[in-house]
Amino acid sequence: MENIFVEFLPPWVETGLQPAFYDKESGTVLQQTARMYDRVNMLIRMFNKLSKETKETVEEYINKFNELHDYVHDYFDNLDVQEEINNKLDDMTEAGTLQEIITEYIQSNVEWTFDSVADMKASTNLIAGSYATTLGYYSANDGGQSVYKVVDSAPATHYESLGDGLYAELILTDEMNVKQFGAKGDGVTDDTSAIQKAIDNASVVIVPNGTYMIKADDPHQTGPYNHSNEDYDGGLKLKSNLTIKGESKNSILKAITTTSENYNVIRGYNVNNINIENITIIGDKETHDNTLGGEWGHGLMIMQCSNVNVTNCDIKQTWGDGIYVGIVYNNIIDHQNENINIENVTIDTASRNGISMCSINKGLVSNCLIKNVTRKAPKSGIDIEPEGYGVTSPAIVNLCIVNSTFDSNHYGIYTYLTNAVDATKDFEVSVSDCLFNESATSLVIQSASDQNNTITGFVKVNDCKFIKDGWTAIRVIDHQSKHPLIDMNNIYID
Repeated sequence: MENIFVEFLPPWVETGLQPAFYDKESGTVLQQTARMYDRVNMLIRMFNKLSKETKETVEEYINKFNELHDYVHDYFDNLDVQEEINNKLDDMTEAGTLQEIITEYIQSNVEWTFDSVADMKASTNLIAGSYATTLGYYSANDGGQSVYKVVDSAPATHYESLGDGLYAELILTDEMNVKQFGAKGDGVTDDTSAIQKAIDNASVVIVPNGTYMIKADDPHQTGPYNHSNEDYDGGLKLKSNLTIKGESKNSILKAITTTSENYNVIRGYNVNNINIENITIIGDKETHDNTLGGEWGHGLMIMQCSNVNVTNCDIKQTWGDGIYVGIVYNNIIDHQNENINIENVTIDTASRNGISMCSINKGLVSNCLIKNVTRKAPKSGIDIEPEGYGVTSPAIVNLCIVNSTFDSNHYGIYTYLTNAVDATKDFEVSVSDCLFNESATSLVIQSASDQNNTITGFVKVNDCKFIKDGWTAIRVIDHQSKHPLIDMNNIYID
């Protein structure tokens, strides 16, 4: 510690100049100064004494601290910690608490792996907070590999019940495989519910190769048109912002044979932003009882939807239309189908129409093949018909059919104006670069005989070939001057 003592004043100031007697108020200046120095000397003595005692106290505390430091340091240097730990572990083992702690930690932090969902359900190791991986849904490597989190209350999304109040919640991603929800694709099992769960829980649904059986009819609905009611509960129901993607055209959705007059394998009502790719849809025409009648078993039904793309698909053997683009019957329309694109699609052996276009604002049929439509009127490759049936103001606006082939249908394209059409909108149909082969009549343009409204717009046919028609290549019926303009250019008929 630094020396804080102060030297005394020189003694001559006090002894040499101070008189033998004086009072406090008298004396010369020098005598008064001597008295002042005497007081200062007294203060210096008091300060020096205090500083010495303070220094000694601080040094004592420092010594005590060093002693404590050395004691603690020496204690832990010589302490046998492992022995203490071992003693504690022995106590916990004997009491059973160590096993409980280890088990809980493992169950909560280890990701358990099982071959199947059934194996996961049979496990007794899972607790709330556990994670489990299944290598398949029914068996390892069957395509249903998934990750689950175990929770103690039923989740809002897809889950498997484990019992004892526990649930395995499927960890969802944007892209999910239908086999993760239990679809088999074996051509026998009803996979409707499993695929619907995939649609409800993902934005991209992958359908591996296989034949997935779909219950397309609604047993609660009867009659010819009920399948277009918004309450219809048959087939796969689309949601907005969805892609259904097959591994290839061997990814097949097949309707389970029904006795119903109507069904839909896939149905979209008032939804937007839909993509359907690399899927084959098969109806039940080959097994349907012909005595039942009906013509409304559709492969894909699109009603009052927007931004729908159907690409690289096959649709076969439907009891009604391959694709129906229309509106809910007996319902006032609040918007048309908009931006409906059908590209690179083959439709084969539909019973009624390959495609029915009954309500659309901007549609495209491109690079398609439609063939063998012959059973039920209109039996057309494409039927363009704003339908009535209590519907107000359907319209056909900006529909383009390009670079497509119509082969061996009763009619290739049938365009029919009815009283239901919205007279405030132009009727616009354009057909270009198409081939029509071996139809009874390839192209029909007809207005209803009682249709007297003035309809503006056009039907344009450009650069098309008509080969080997049974009756006529092109037929125009009841088309009046107040109906849309018919404009044909560069037509080849053989």
